[in-house]
Amino acid sequence: MPSAPDAPNPILRALAIVVAVIVSAGLAMYLGGTRSDFEPARRNGPLLLVHAPDGGHALWLALHQTEVRSRRIGGGRHSSGRWITERLYHLRLQVHAPDTTRPTLSRTLAVVHEKDSGHQAVLRILGQQGDAIWLWLNDAPVLLAAVGGVQRAGLADLEAANPDLAGLFPRELRHWTWMESLFVRLADGRLVRLDAATLLAHPHEVVDRERFEHAGRQTSTWHGGYATADFGVRHGRFGNDWVGLFSASEASDAANDPWGDHLFSSAEVADEGASARRRFWKATLGRTREFSEGSHPRLLSLEPIGPEREWLQGRLLKAPSAPGDPQWLQRGNTWRPAPGEPMRMSSPEGVLVLHRTRLDTRGRLALGRLGADLAPLWETQLPLAELSNRWPLPATLLLYGHVDDAPPGRSDRRELLVAVDLSDGSWRGWEVGGDRAAGGATDAPN
Repeated sequence: MPSAPDAPNPILRALAIVVAVIVSAGLAMYLGGTRSDFEPARRNGPLLLVHAPDGGHALWLALHQTEVRSRRIGGGRHSSGRWITERLYHLRLQVHAPDTTRPTLSRTLAVVHEKDSGHQAVLRILGQQGDAIWLWLNDAPVLLAAVGGVQRAGLADLEAANPDLAGLFPRELRHWTWMESLFVRLADGRLVRLDAATLLAHPHEVVDRERFEHAGRQTSTWHGGYATADFGVRHGRFGNDWVGLFSASEASDAANDPWGDHLFSSAEVADEGASARRRFWKATLGRTREFSEGSHPRLLSLEPIGPEREWLQGRLLKAPSAPGDPQWLQRGNTWRPAPGEPMRMSSPEGVLVLHRTRLDTRGRLALGRLGADLAPLWETQLPLAELSNRWPLPATLLLYGHVDDAPPGRSDRRELLVAVDLSDGSWRGWEVGGDRAAGGATDAPN
């Protein structure tokens, strides 16, 4: 009696199914005459940490994604026809949870064909006003709900609420300014402020013209990023002590402080640059000589303190400036940038040190949490080579930056959103253009 045939190998069976699906899809696409490929999405303009009415937060990003669509035209019994290729530009809003970094909402707000100048299509997040968010979509403002991203108003609604201004709202972003509210220079030259709750336009007179003009330029041209060094400061007050984070040569320069400028701000101290290996120094304070307005406090000398640990390019992570804080302070007859303060941790008290693991392209940013006595509590290596923005939250530090692993002469820049748990330094990350978890396909903390 013949033996029964062997059972089919389940792996081979699964592989055969996958091949059949791919072949069927390719054949259907050929016969149907259409094909679409999507390039990696890219961020456009600044990101916005949105505050929800219930006290929660979400990070909003504006994304552009190019679709390359091919379709077959013509053809018959004796001809396969020909393929033509066209590009469509998808303008997408994406919302991320600040604790996991994973997207919670992805919504395409517009798709613009290349024949309609799609390569110039614009989606930018402008800012939050109350429980609503102003965006610029292609050639007009739109207002979305802070929760859910549902559209509340567009240009037609603005004109309906302000019938005397119908036709006067410019369709170019350069005439609009975001500065805690949305302002627009109307076509007749008048400046008005828009109220998100009522959509009414109110006449406005500029008080600080330089600040307003700077905000206007930021509204239309700023890409939303800073340099890594912008997030650090090299000194802070620890109790009654002035403490700096310097290399030996920087500390020597800091102690040469006849005018009190170095005490005022460590940004005035020489910066050794990429090779700086920094540790903590405590200052002895004194007074400058008498000037016409009197003497000023100054640094007299610095002595190393705390752990002997050195941090490559180390800086204390800087606290964000509060709304209304002055950006410049007058010292004598000159104006200087206002000195930053370290971001303070609580439970337990301490600070964060941002530094780099290596000088070369394999180097990554790292973050260390120190206690009030400057002793290390934890340290973590981040998947970022450069930092472009950060948002401190009660239990999480939300970071945005990029990394480039390509060999010299080439580029493979990838932007990532990273959430660091402030209790232990563990992090979760999301690669924005690749739509995947940073470091792999799992969302488990690294």
